[in-house]
Amino acid sequence: MLDFIKLTENDDTYHQEVYNLLKKCGQDMYEKDNLLHWLRPYPIESIKEDVKTKYVFIVKEKEYTVATFMLSDMKSIFFNDDEKFIYLSKFAVLPNMSRTGIGTRCIKYIEKLARKNNFLGIRLDVYDKSEKAIKFYIKNEFVKLFEAPTKHFRVVCMEKRVS
Repeated sequence: MLDFIKLTENDDTYHQEVYNLLKKCGQDMYEKDNLLHWLRPYPIESIKEDVKTKYVFIVKEKEYTVATFMLSDMKSIFFNDDEKFIYLSKFAVLPNMSRTGIGTRCIKYIEKLARKNNFLGIRLDVYDKSEKAIKFYIKNEFVKLFEAPTKHFRVVCMEKRVS
């Protein structure tokens, strides 16, 4: 059983858990796939700021934090339409727990939140070299919409409609 916990500004322990999980995932992506984009840890100060403007979750299995993700109803810079979507970012599953279904269960939870709050679906952007992540999203019925450049690399923009 997974517990989804939405963080608040006072959850300093949970902020540290998000930081640690993102750091472990960045190191794992570098070691296994030579991906550098998460190697430099996402600053804990940024996580605390995100809690103020986004919905930051940790996912617990028993007493262990096994995943994290951030949701926002603010449109991503890559999308310029007026459709009502929820935007997923900083989605990570503890490396030793990947391929156990936790990621898919997180997506199902996000889908329920999207439906409950009358969003058309979920949108995200993923580093174009993150082949495993792209395959995961496609397996979970996301579709590729387009690619877009960033300052240092390209991203694949994807969505999953839920309504």
